[in-house]
Amino acid sequence: MNSYLKVAASKLRKAKNGAYLRRAMWLSFEERLRSVFTEIDSRGFDADELGTLYLSSNHSTNPAYNKPWVYRHNSLNQAQISVGWRRLGVWHTIASDNLTNPKEAMEAGASICFSQDITGKVMVLLSPYKSDLAKVNEENFILVFGAEPNDLTENAIRGLMKTFFRYCVATSMISGGNYRDYLFRLWLGLRDIRNRKIQKIAVFRFFERVLLVALAAAGVWATLFTGNKWPF
Repeated sequence: MNSYLKVAASKLRKAKNGAYLRRAMWLSFEERLRSVFTEIDSRGFDADELGTLYLSSNHSTNPAYNKPWVYRHNSLNQAQISVGWRRLGVWHTIASDNLTNPKEAMEAGASICFSQDITGKVMVLLSPYKSDLAKVNEENFILVFGAEPNDLTENAIRGLMKTFFRYCVATSMISGGNYRDYLFRLWLGLRDIRNRKIQKIAVFRFFERVLLVALAAAGVWATLFTGNKWPF
């Protein structure tokens, strides 16, 4: 039995070492993320149209990660690029207790989040704009799941940022009713790994039903064929 115990321990030890290495790789990934972020005029005129861009990480914003025994290689890392409040230039009294005091329509919450799970692999999550007036149906979309930190090169990060900016446009209230933006969100939904599992189940059930119908048809055909009396 000790041989089985040794195999199990070896596999877990290997997995733990792999997770440690990926968390160490996070440091270089975060440097690449910051390098790409510096290419963006995050406080400029165009960024202001989105709500101004911010880059943050859990180790820089969460006091819980400032303990002397908490390091980047023994904690779950996370970094996020998000937008602030986006002013829409429209005043209203919808859902207001004071109908004589209008407030400006605003939206916020759009972000692209890079986070590590316990294995050290990285998930990339998109979140949409939200406001007290309107929001899209989805809470978020998973763009990348189970990626090695070193696979997220600067070019890969630029591609993800391009998708994020496009998603900001697609989920803003000001873009409501745009069919092309709706199709873009549908495409993101198809890419989401959570929906892929549902789609696989749906496809399996579809072919299962097709197979049952085909077998039933084959049974009827076989009955007719064997029961038919040929004149020659």
